[in-house]
Amino acid sequence: MSVMKIFGTAQAKARNPDVVTDFEAAQTAYENDGYLIYDFAFSDQLLSEAAEITASIPPQFVRTQDLWRMSPAVKSIGISAPVLDLLGRLYGRRPFPFQTLNFRVGTQQA
Repeated sequence: MSVMKIFGTAQAKARNPDVVTDFEAAQTAYENDGYLIYDFAFSDQLLSEAAEITASIPPQFVRTQDLWRMSPAVKSIGISAPVLDLLGRLYGRRPFPFQTLNFRVGTQQA
């Protein structure tokens, strides 16, 4: 596994100089590690709204599928142009957003 890096947009780098904006490095990290930590520079308000509804997932459920149907904030993140652009570049085809999967608490899935 490579050293943990935060990749992101130029706007994210303006807020955090440690953000790496090189797409090829991000793609290599994704191919090697199977995940990316990517800062899309979403507004704090948007992230807070999405986090608030995610935190409201009842304790008996670990996750909620399609939370975008109830939350404009979750939907906005899921269909944002930067997210879709990154997915398209990583997978080499146009993404088709159709589902969100939100976790009330972090998980460690292999």
